[in-house]
Amino acid sequence: MRCVFLPPRKGVVMAGRRNPSPAAPTATIEPPTASSGLPFARWPKWAKFVASQRIAGEPGVGDTVKRLATAAGGEQFKTIFKFMTGHACRCEDRRADWNRRFAYARLMGH
Repeated sequence: MRCVFLPPRKGVVMAGRRNPSPAAPTATIEPPTASSGLPFARWPKWAKFVASQRIAGEPGVGDTVKRLATAAGGEQFKTIFKFMTGHACRCEDRRADWNRRFAYARLMGH
């Protein structure tokens, strides 16, 4: 399942096929560097909306999403997702990635 809101997994093949032939060109996605956070002006609209819902003590968008999702049944979703797909939802990876990319420290001008 591919979603624009999910960070890509390390080493994902971008060739449009799961098992490309050895001759097919492929590209792998490298994990972003620690300094690759975006300035607030370049944040997507969904991240700006989530930022408007933040509370004190949350370092970035990832923690705000976690708090909102937990209130809406996030733990139940994780259980159902694991049952249906057989693997974890990678919520913690996504939370850490979003906190790095959309840190609230950038809003304060740090």
